Amino acid sequence: EEDEDEDELSEGGAAGPADGTPLEGTEAEAEASVFTAHYGDLEEAAVKALKLRLGNVAGVTAHQKPGAKALTAEHGAVQFTAGCKWSDTDQQPGGKVYSAPKALVHSRIVDHATALTDDPWGNELFDHLSTYRDVIYPCRSASNSDAVMRAYTTHALNHALKVRTQVLRNSKKLKKNEDLEFRDQGFTRPTVLIVAPYKSVAYKIVNMLADMAVPDVDGKKGKPIRNRSRFDAEFAPEEEDDEDDESKHPNDGYRAYFDGNCDDCFRVGINFTGTTMSLFTDFYHSDIILTSPLGLRLIVGAEGEERRDFDFLSSIEVLIVDQAESLLMQNWEHTIDVVGRINNTPLNPSVVSDFTRVRQWALEVPSLAKFFRQTVLFSAFAAPELKRLSRDGVNFAGAVEFKPKFDGILEFVPADLHQGFHRIECASVASSADERYDFFLNKVLPEFTTKERQRVLIYVPSYFDFVRLRNHFRRDGLSFAQICEYTTASNVSRARSYLFHGERQFLLYTGRFHYHNRPRLRGVKHVIMYGLPQFSEFYPEILGYVTPDDEATVTALYTKYDALGLQRIVGSSRAAKMLEADANVHVFV
Repeated sequence: EEDEDEDELSEGGAAGPADGTPLEGTEAEAEASVFTAHYGDLEEAAVKALKLRLGNVAGVTAHQKPGAKALTAEHGAVQFTAGCKWSDTDQQPGGKVYSAPKALVHSRIVDHATALTDDPWGNELFDHLSTYRDVIYPCRSASNSDAVMRAYTTHALNHALKVRTQVLRNSKKLKKNEDLEFRDQGFTRPTVLIVAPYKSVAYKIVNMLADMAVPDVDGKKGKPIRNRSRFDAEFAPEEEDDEDDESKHPNDGYRAYFDGNCDDCFRVGINFTGTTMSLFTDFYHSDIILTSPLGLRLIVGAEGEERRDFDFLSSIEVLIVDQAESLLMQNWEHTIDVVGRINNTPLNPSVVSDFTRVRQWALEVPSLAKFFRQTVLFSAFAAPELKRLSRDGVNFAGAVEFKPKFDGILEFVPADLHQGFHRIECASVASSADERYDFFLNKVLPEFTTKERQRVLIYVPSYFDFVRLRNHFRRDGLSFAQICEYTTASNVSRARSYLFHGERQFLLYTGRFHYHNRPRLRGVKHVIMYGLPQFSEFYPEILGYVTPDDEATVTALYTKYDALGLQRIVGSSRAAKMLEADANVHVFV
C-alpha cells in the first residue's frame, strides 16, 4: 500500500511534464528524457520487435567517443558498446527520436546534482550513469572513491525518486479516471540494488543519500531519518583509542580498505516517503536495497533450502556494485548467486503490487527485464570475474567501459632484485590451471629443491591452487609451512617463525590472507609468484619482504590470460611486448 505522506513526494517531484527538473534544456528536451526512453512502456508490437533485435546482441560493435573529457584524460580510452537498442539517430518504438539529452534530475535533489557540475570529473561520470547504459569503471581508488560514490548515489536516488513520482502521479490520475491504463512499474517496489563489501562503505552511502533525500528547510533538516539511531549503532565506526593506528597498519592500501566497520554481513532496505527517509524497511516496501553479498545470500538461500526469498529482486532496474575488487577477496560465489536471482519472474504471485500496471516487457515469458537493467561496476582493476559479472552486451542500451593504461609499478620494487617473468603457453582457459601446475612442478620447483634454496616464499593468488600445492608438498615430504585465510593466529606466528629462522624451506602464502592482514614477513630469500597478484600493489609489497642479497631471486609465472594483471605490474606497452615475444622469459633487475 502507498503511504499517505507519499503524496508529498508526488507534489514535490518532477517539474512540468517531464520526470525531473533538467539541469539544462527545455521542457521539450525533458519530454525525451533518457529515463522515459529507457523505461517507458512499450506497446506489444514494439516489444516483439525488440525481442527480435535482442538476437543481435552478440554482434555488438564498439566505437571511440570523440573528444577527450575529464575522465578520458585521466584514464585513457572510453569504449562505448552499442547494444541492440535503436541508435542515437534511430526511431525508438515510441516514435520519438532518442538524442541522448542531458540528464534530467528530480527536483528533490536538483541542488545536489547541480553541485556535481562544479566537478568536471564527477559530472562526466554522472552523465555516463544517466544514459542507463551499463558502466564498467575499473579505475576506482582511495583518491576518487568519494567522487565515485557521490555520482552513483545521486544517480540511484534520482532513479528511485523518479519511479515513485511516476507511480504516484499515475495513481492520482487513475482515481479520477478508472478507464486509464498505465504500465509504469515492475512486479515489486525495489528498483535499485547497491552491493558493497563492508559496513564502512554502506555507512558512507547512507550518509550521502541522507544529505540529498532529507533537505534543509530554513537551515533545519526535514523530517528525521527513521531508524537512524539503530543504523549508527550497527554501522558507525568504533571509537578510536589513543593507540596510533599507523603503527599497527603502516600500509596505506590496507587502511583505505579496512578503516571503519569491516563487518561484511549486512542488508538495509531504504524507503523514501515525502521528505522522510526510512532505514531497515521491509524489502517489499523499499525503494533501494543496500547489502553485502553475504547479507543478501542469507535471505536468498541456496538450492534445496525450504526458506528462500528473492522475489523482491524481480524488478531491479539499476544494479550498482562498488569496490568489486574487495568482493573477489570474499566468497565470490555469493556475489554470483545474488546477481543471478535478479529480474526473475516472482515465484509467489501475491508479492506483485499490481499486475495491471506491470510493464509489458516484464510480463514476457521469459521476462525481458534483465535487458532493461543497468549494471554499474566500480573496481580498482579489471578482472575476468568482474567482466563476466558486468554481462557485457546484455543491456539493450549498450555499455560504457573505461580502458585505463598503466605505467607499471616496477619502480617501487627494491633495487637490484633479479625478477624473472616466465610465460606459460596454454591451449585454453579451461586447461590453464593444469598447465600452470605442471609447469611449476617440472620447471620451477626442481630449481629450488635440487639446489636446496632456503626461505622461499610461494605466493598463491587462488585458494584452490594453494590446496593443490599443499597436497603435493605433503605427498612429496617437502619442508614447508603454510599461511592462508583459514590459518589460526597461533599457526601464523609459528609459520612466520619457521620462515625467519630457516626451519622450513618453503612458505605457501595466499593472496587473500595478504589482503586481509598485510603482515611483516622477515627472512625471505626467494619469492615465487605462482600467479600474478590481482592487486598490483601486492607485488612490491611482497618483494619488499626479501632480505637484500646478491643471490635473492623473484620468479613470476603468467599466461596470456593474465594480461590484465601483467600490464598493471610491468606497464601496458611492456606487457603487450612480453605476451607477443618469441622468448618466454623476461628478466628485470
